[in-house]
Amino acid sequence: YKAAGVTGVTDSNLPLINDILNDADVTGASVDTVKEIQDIVDAVNKIVNAADGVAGNNSPALTPEDYAKVGVNNIDSPAEASLLNQVIDGKTKDAVDTAQELQDLANAVDAVIRTAQGGTPAVTEEQLKLLDIPGVTPENLPAIIEAIKNTPDDGTGVDTIAELKKVVSDTVAAAQAAVNVISDAAQANNATASTPTTDVYKAAGVTGVTDSNLPLINDI
Repeated sequence: YKAAGVTGVTDSNLPLINDILNDADVTGASVDTVKEIQDIVDAVNKIVNAADGVAGNNSPALTPEDYAKVGVNNIDSPAEASLLNQVIDGKTKDAVDTAQELQDLANAVDAVIRTAQGGTPAVTEEQLKLLDIPGVTPENLPAIIEAIKNTPDDGTGVDTIAELKKVVSDTVAAAQAAVNVISDAAQANNATASTPTTDVYKAAGVTGVTDSNLPLINDI
């Protein structure tokens, strides 16, 4: 690399740089000038310098174009780049030292923004945990997905870690409160044909409750 006129390559970042060269999306044509190679090295250095395990102190500020240069797919908007930058900022270096690890994080970020846009497949429990979002369980995941869907379609409601964590934590709290309402109604045997409501079941993360079957569910 030094002989080629490329700066910033060290023993510590060399494995990631070379792993990126092996990525199928990085072709010979995409690294046939010194500038193109230097762009990859510069992006890698931003990533590894940001990944110090301390969230919020050193976002790499990479653009969708920067991520494309290092072979990372699915980061196509400012919202996705913003969220991925913050995710990397909170990771340690060993969590972002292969091309596949970077792509897995990018796929999780893409799933969050796609969910906000109402697309499918929706983000999974595993992907949210990969993004270091706490409190997600199989039981509350449907309510969390619905809450993410209710944010702006452009992803700006979940394009920071703080925003995404708040959406999830608010949903988890609301889901538990809704479960308590249903449980209390069952304990007191005071459910009616209309209460708990369909919205309460929805907040609890329960699917399949409709106006037509609500009376029977509550009678049970």
